[in-house]
Amino acid sequence: MMTEVLPPDPETLIFMELEALLESEPEALLKPGEVALLFRVSPKTVSRWSEEGRIASVRTLGGHRRFSSKEVSRVRASILPIRGPEASLRP
Repeated sequence: MMTEVLPPDPETLIFMELEALLESEPEALLKPGEVALLFRVSPKTVSRWSEEGRIASVRTLGGHRRFSSKEVSRVRASILPIRGPEASLRP
């Protein structure tokens, strides 16, 4: 008897796509919600990190924050090897 293999949930698929984007397009700009998904925190937390200078962002003409995939990769690399995949920027 074969067991049924379920496809990954939508959030996992988005996470995998964003990780692939980080590797393939270092100049891509990500929204706070996308960055939040990668760090497993809320978008508000990502905005707060930006205000505190923990992660650099740029503003669109409409005033919305965007984060370069290069910057996101840099910050992830600085904390993930130390604390593991569930790490965040919390002190």
